[in-house]
Amino acid sequence: MKETLAAIRGRFPGARLLAAFEPRSNTSRRNLHQADYAAPATWSGAAGVFLLRPAPTDKVPEAERLDVDAVCRDLSAAGTPAQAAPDVEALVAAVRAAARPGDVVVAMSNGAFGGVWGKLLAALGPPGPA
Repeated sequence: MKETLAAIRGRFPGARLLAAFEPRSNTSRRNLHQADYAAPATWSGAAGVFLLRPAPTDKVPEAERLDVDAVCRDLSAAGTPAQAAPDVEALVAAVRAAARPGDVVVAMSNGAFGGVWGKLLAALGPPGPA
């Protein structure tokens, strides 16, 4: 995530960056990434972080699951506003509420992310000139 966001910052210097993330893979949904996700440096200066709360499954034992609420608390306490959303619709609504003209919004997942890209475009309008 850090490198992806750094590349986006390089493409849009000076723009405020909002980052949405779906911890979808079995690896990303495990607490072995807890400290990394909770570190502001991971989010490369994002003005806001929006995490989709993973649906509990049998694939990741409860004791090994990522604590999304703790990630958001830790990031917010360190000065990077962060919030968890129970579903894609709530995440899109949160991004829309936080977004300002000229912001760059990036949504990261290794899957379909519930169609978040189209939903964000519908909520925010088409992107301006790059």
